[in-house]
Amino acid sequence: MTSPLTTRRPVEAVAPACILLSAASLAAGYLQGGAVWFAPLAAAVAAAWLLAQRRAWRWADVLGFAGDAVLATLGVARGLSTGWMLGGLTAALAAWDLAAFTHWLRAVELPAQAWRLMLHHLGRLLIVLTVGLLLAALALQAQLWLPLPVLLLLGLVLVLGISQALRFLNRQPG
Repeated sequence: MTSPLTTRRPVEAVAPACILLSAASLAAGYLQGGAVWFAPLAAAVAAAWLLAQRRAWRWADVLGFAGDAVLATLGVARGLSTGWMLGGLTAALAAWDLAAFTHWLRAVELPAQAWRLMLHHLGRLLIVLTVGLLLAALALQAQLWLPLPVLLLLGLVLVLGISQALRFLNRQPG
């Protein structure tokens, strides 16, 4: 029988890989666009995030994701490749989610249950990331000018829709 530690190893290896992928994608976008001074920032955020994960500082996962989100936003604002920035942000989101899931998974005592939960979570994460990437790519191609009140209303509807979808997914049997 395997221990919960060996059951968590696959997902524990994926989060750092996503952090490195995010840094590589953001750095590539900055280097390709000629903003070479920002590329080391992506590496620094990744290094700090990986070090914090090694020391089990859970609060640092939020800061690592936020740092990558800021770098991706700055890249898009500077007119750099949205593909690299979107790829970096998506990988950072996956890393943040998997880091939180790994912490949560440590509380699961039965290895078979942990394995099933891990596969279920990874499947849902893949769906969410794919749909998010497709919607973001579509949004980057669409040029729609709306007044601010309409945008705020659409944002509110989006937040409410996402929260309802998450509630629905949490109620589904595993």
